[in-house]
Amino acid sequence: MGDNVILEGDGSDACSFLNCNNLKKVTMGENIQILGGNYSNYLLKNDNNLEEVTIKSLSNIIGNCALYGAGSALKGEIKINEGVTSIGLDAFKDCTYLYMCFLPSTVDTIACNPFTGCKNLNEIRIASDNNGYYVSNGAVISSRFRTLCCYPPAKSDTSYTIPNKVESIDLEAFCGCNNLKELIFPDSVTKIDRWAICDCKNLEKVILSENLESIGECGIIGCNNLKSIKIPKSVTSIGYSALGCYSSNWNPMSDFTIYGTRGTEAERY
Repeated sequence: MGDNVILEGDGSDACSFLNCNNLKKVTMGENIQILGGNYSNYLLKNDNNLEEVTIKSLSNIIGNCALYGAGSALKGEIKINEGVTSIGLDAFKDCTYLYMCFLPSTVDTIACNPFTGCKNLNEIRIASDNNGYYVSNGAVISSRFRTLCCYPPAKSDTSYTIPNKVESIDLEAFCGCNNLKELIFPDSVTKIDRWAICDCKNLEKVILSENLESIGECGIIGCNNLKSIKIPKSVTSIGYSALGCYSSNWNPMSDFTIYGTRGTEAERY
């Protein structure tokens, strides 16, 4: 394969350019409707010498992991065009030179956090006339499901208070947010999904909702500066390695303290 590929037609399939180490430039043509397909995996993964990705337009779907592996080739700001309706899980994973992404009014489905590993992403914008999602102090929130989907890893704020209407925190919503030191949950939150808060290395304080019911597997993990947490009596389910564990091996930290009430899920855990 040469070092320059131009995609035309109406879509590109899963694993189209997996491990293409000679590939330097990919251009997505104007008629692409599905980038990577509905269930794509690793369209560009491990293309280690890729230098440039050009997206002329997209009109329908950015699939799971579609641009995972684009790395430094996807630089600066990216504006997703009107017409895109769905953004898949880890669609922009490890695009480490991406610092701003704009989502149009037509996006009605975001699969959890599409920006994990985007360590320089400091802003996500959403069109004001999008009826399904909005941004609150940086975080992307689903209006329909009242779910916090993702928070920009490089946002400079050291403290974040989740908005009152949010009821659940999605998979990897706060992932690698190393500027955060404090995270405050309102009493509207009842569920923390698995891996919801992971590898936030400088996080020191988490105040949980008094109405919280469940913390998923590895729900708050890899936050090595978080030394204690108070679990409300309302919690009835705590998943495996959900609290006070290292993300590398899921083993418990020896200096982590859980505060709770006797006879509750906190004591069982």
